[in-house]
Formats: sequence, structure tokens, C-alpha cells
Amino acid sequence: MTFRSLLLLSTAAGLALTAAPAFAQDATPATELDEVVVTGSQVRQAPAYAGGQVATGGRVGMFGSQDVMDTPFSTTAYTEALVRNQQAVSIGDVLQNDPTVRVSKGFGNFQELYVIRGFPVYSDDMTYNGLYGVL
Repeated sequence: MTFRSLLLLSTAAGLALTAAPAFAQDATPATELDEVVVTGSQVRQAPAYAGGQVATGGRVGMFGSQDVMDTPFSTTAYTEALVRNQQAVSIGDVLQNDPTVRVSKGFGNFQELYVIRGFPVYSDDMTYNGLYGVL
């Protein structure tokens, strides 16, 4: 057999195998599931101290809503009144009230970088209403 006839035969065999029909799987009957009822409640916001700029507590990650005196670390919860009075545009504008936070820009991008007690925290590491990457 010559190379040309071998090439022609192998090409024809390859084309014949690729043209094989495909068969779909048989349809299975739909599964009926029980009804699921989801209920929830809104977390009560902590009252503000005198002056209305700082709250007496707030959400503390997996600890839930806690009073500032009950948290295992130092926390500060700023109120909506403070944000509105300062006309803050970003989280960085509000965090500049805290002396332990330094606000700067990311490296090679326009992402805000927060240095909290020497540890870098990027804006996509923070949650907004439980969603990451929104800020």
C-alpha cells in the first residue's frame, strides 16, 4: 500500500467515525419536591450615643449584633447621621474618623486600600449588606 492510498483510507475512516449519530438520554419523570418556607427578621440596630455619630454596638461578623462593650476586640460603629453629615462618598471617607485606619489606593489600580493597625484590607474584602466585591 502506498502512502497516498494509506492516507486516503485513514481520512475516509476518520470521517466515517465522526459522522456517527448521537442518541439522547431518555427523559426521566420530574421529581415533585415539598414546599420550602423561608422566614427571617431584620437585625435591630443599636442606639446611638449622645450626639448621634457613633452607635453603642453593631454587627460583628460571626458574633452577630453585639454591644461595643461585649465584643472581644475594639470596634467603632458609625451611624447613618455621621455619614450624611460628612457627605461621605466612600467607605474611606467614613473610616478617616478612626485614628487606627489609614486610607490609600491599591497598587496599580484604583481600589481603596485600608491599613488597619498595620494590616492591609482591600475594598473587595469588605461586605456591603452581606455581599463581597460591591464596594
